[in-house]
Amino acid sequence: NAINRLQILQNRAIRNVYHLNYLHNRCDMYTKHKKLPIRGNCLLRTALMVYSSYNNLNHNSLEFTKRNNSRHGLLFFQSHSANNYGTKCITCFGPRVFNFLPESVRSCTSYGKFKSDLLGFLLDPSTMNKLFEKRFLNITLPY
Repeated sequence: NAINRLQILQNRAIRNVYHLNYLHNRCDMYTKHKKLPIRGNCLLRTALMVYSSYNNLNHNSLEFTKRNNSRHGLLFFQSHSANNYGTKCITCFGPRVFNFLPESVRSCTSYGKFKSDLLGFLLDPSTMNKLFEKRFLNITLPY
């Protein structure tokens, strides 16, 4: 409920900054000005953390196991939780976010390339429409 209120405030702030009509389409507004909504920022940070942890670019104890099936490329096992709190944990939600990304983004070899391709994917109009759905990725988002 708080995220929805924050999203409304963010929409209002962008409309005021860029002098847009209050009826302006929010997906067009975000893609035109290259801004991410709140859910998009959380997905960006989650995917960056999973990529960093898997490639040992940061010092944390998170470990993600890769599937051995080469047909699917770089996909991670998704752990399942018995309660709602567990589904919001990075070890459960992170692989789901990373597996949602297209193969071209997942297979990047450098952190900078991964981040720029990920931003390009999230700012795509078809992806932007999905970011405003509450049940995105078939689970309640952890924010």
